[in-house]
Amino acid sequence: MQDQTTKNRIILLTIFGIAMIPLLVAIGMKVTGWRPAHTTNYGQLIQPAKPLADVGLERRTGKPIRLQDLRRRWLLVTFSKGACIGACAKSIYKMRQVHVAQGKYQKRVQRMLVVLPKGPKPDFGPMVKAYPDMIVVTGPVSDEQALGKQLQIPGGTALDQEGWIFVVDPIGNYMMRYPPDADPVGIRKDLARLLRVSQVG
Repeated sequence: MQDQTTKNRIILLTIFGIAMIPLLVAIGMKVTGWRPAHTTNYGQLIQPAKPLADVGLERRTGKPIRLQDLRRRWLLVTFSKGACIGACAKSIYKMRQVHVAQGKYQKRVQRMLVVLPKGPKPDFGPMVKAYPDMIVVTGPVSDEQALGKQLQIPGGTALDQEGWIFVVDPIGNYMMRYPPDADPVGIRKDLARLLRVSQVG
């Protein structure tokens, strides 16, 4: 009888010990600050997400729009210096393809191109025709720069290199970025996952 009681205690202690392992691992990660090297997202996650200060922008038509007006939906942003060619052209094409690929969720996403002045004002006609749903802002310069400086990339900001794609959540937090050579399949999968698990936007 005593042997059976001892066995039962050993079984209970073993079960309790196994159940405690995840908790002990979590406490260890919290204390040491360790994180797994591999995550399920393809993009570069901004940790912690960075709240963006509101700025007053201007559409290419001259109509004002504030950054806070774009909340409540997920926002994909890229920058161009003057005419959107090269890396910029590739990025706005990727953003459109990624957007369309979200199917029934695409209404929860919007895209924005921030055009920084450089040389003569570009002709937006062909771009507007090809990307009618994309928001194109062309000023004021000081506000565009204020926005660009908040969107950091390795070694600089969005003002320093064209073609980066930035993800802003529906609350207004900058939370992910993709370099100019990012694979659109990876971006699509990240965004689909965000839309699937998110309760906002």
